[in-house]
Amino acid sequence: MTKSDKLIKTVPVSKSDGLSYTEMLNLDTRNVPDFIFEESQVDLGNEPLSTERYTSQKFADLEAEKMWPNVWQFAAREEDFPNPGDSIVFDNAGKSFLLVRQKDHSVKAFYNVCLHRGRRLRSQSANVSELKCPFHGFSWNHDGQLKNIPCEWDFDHLKKKDMSLPELR
Repeated sequence: MTKSDKLIKTVPVSKSDGLSYTEMLNLDTRNVPDFIFEESQVDLGNEPLSTERYTSQKFADLEAEKMWPNVWQFAAREEDFPNPGDSIVFDNAGKSFLLVRQKDHSVKAFYNVCLHRGRRLRSQSANVSELKCPFHGFSWNHDGQLKNIPCEWDFDHLKKKDMSLPELR
């Protein structure tokens, strides 16, 4: 099917004086895949929406439980943290995450929380030499491996535990 065939087959429904979505696609200089031309003209009406979805704690709690853990989240752009050691703090639905640029330029993501007492490791995005808890000073390498426990003799109960930061997938 050629672009001119698409022009004939599509009947743009425009609600404004400007170009319709289909007309813009037909003007594109690149080949537009056929599935993008599939349009749905569902009339959603013009009745006011209930404000409950914006003000209800119950609705917010259901979103945090049912929606946010199951949909892709935009946390940062690559150019926001281009260098090894750059870290981004991403907060959503009451949880905080750390994205950390690795030496090989890959990215690892961790919960932004110390495994010892649950304190946030970082409060803002920055380039860091290590991930360090501001409470007791536990520190981790960029890859999440435990680096140091100050006054280790006070933490015998942690010696046999894996204290690596769990990586998000």
